[in-house]
Formats: sequence, structure tokens, C-alpha cells
Amino acid sequence: MVSAKESGISDESTAIALHEKTLRFYRKRQHVTLALLLFVVVAGLPMITVPKLRQRLISRIFTLKAAAFGNLNPAVAQIGANVEPLPPEFQKPAVPILPIPNPVPSDKKYAISQDKRVPLKITPRMTRIEVAPPPSDQGEASEEASAGASENSTEAEPRYQQGKAEQVAYDLLLKTNAAVAGIVQGSNESLRYKSWDAADRGNETYWVRLKLLSKDNSEADYIWQVKPGENLVIPLNYNARTIP
Repeated sequence: MVSAKESGISDESTAIALHEKTLRFYRKRQHVTLALLLFVVVAGLPMITVPKLRQRLISRIFTLKAAAFGNLNPAVAQIGANVEPLPPEFQKPAVPILPIPNPVPSDKKYAISQDKRVPLKITPRMTRIEVAPPPSDQGEASEEASAGASENSTEAEPRYQQGKAEQVAYDLLLKTNAAVAGIVQGSNESLRYKSWDAADRGNETYWVRLKLLSKDNSEADYIWQVKPGENLVIPLNYNARTIP
């Protein structure tokens, strides 16, 4: 007969063996899972991210699908192929064409306001009224007024001249702009110097104007704004800005 002590030892050894077997099973399953995961990362990820491999994988999937289930062609509807009439339950009754109402009389016009038609007043056309010419005294006064306006406009235009103050502004322009000085000295082949003058614009500001000739002997004005007190020279018109 087997003693109780021996039976307890045998049961404990059996449990230990069963536990070790279970541990070996889970270790193998973990190794297989890690291997599959590594295969998916190494082989499957490039197939998804790389366009060429992804296109090849999709084409092979469609090939296997066609081999297993056959080619599935999309449904195509040909317009005008079915000439049979629609069933009666899908037909709609034709909408009757209403007659055109009588037009509004030409001598009246209506505007809808709160579901009421109110006739609008038609204003008559403007007629031209001829006015007699003013007497000779008023004509002379108007001519004097136009002459005074022309004189004021001529006075508003800059007055270009050559003086001591203008000479200072002109010298500052040549001193600060080497390209302009070269044109005045005759080193530029495309532009030739003709004359210079300046206009006093107030607040110690002068407009220095150079008259230059191009290759085709066409004359153009080049104007700079010069402030001798601030030692400032700014191109004023487009021609001046073309000179660097």
C-alpha cells in the first residue's frame, strides 16, 4: 500500500510538471506571436507605404479574387437603349399650359404694395429750354475771370531758373549721384546733357531739372527733389528713377 506521504509527493510532482508544461506552451505561443509581428512589420509595412509594392499587392489581390470568383464587371447603363414606356405608376400627369394674361395698358404702371395695385405717376419728359445769351458786359466779365484763372494756373506751375541757391542744389545732385555727374561730363553714350535749371518749392526744397537727349535726339526732363539743408536728394519723376 502507498503511504499518504508518498501520494502527496507524487501529486506535487505532477502539478509541477503540469505547470512547467503550461509555461512552455505559453513561451512557444509568445515566440510565434513575436515572429508574426516581426514579419508584419518587416514585410507588410513596406507593402503598404511603398507605392510600387502597394500597387503590386492590390493587383495580385484582384487577380486571386478573379480566379476564385470570376471577373465582376461593373453595371453599365446605356442611355436611350430602353425605348419602352415607363409603367403607369411612374408616369406624371402633364402640367397644363396657362394662357398669357392681358398685358398692362401702356398709359398705366402698377406697383404691388400690401396686396394692392397703386398706379404710379408718370413724370413728363424734360423739355429743353433755350436761354438767351448774356449781355456783352457779362461776357466781358466772364472772359476776365477765365483770364485770371489761367494766370493763377500759370503761377502755380514751378518756375525754373538758374541762381545761387539753385546752383547749390544742382551741385548737391551731382555730388550725391555719380551716374548723373557722368552724364553731365559726357561719359554716358545713351544720354547726352543739354541744360539744367531748378525751381524753388519753399521750405528749402528745390526741384532740379535736367534736360537730356537720347540717341534719337528726343528730349526728356529728369527731375529730382533736393534739400540742401538736409543733404537729401530724391528722384521725383519716372525718368529720374530710371537712372541708378
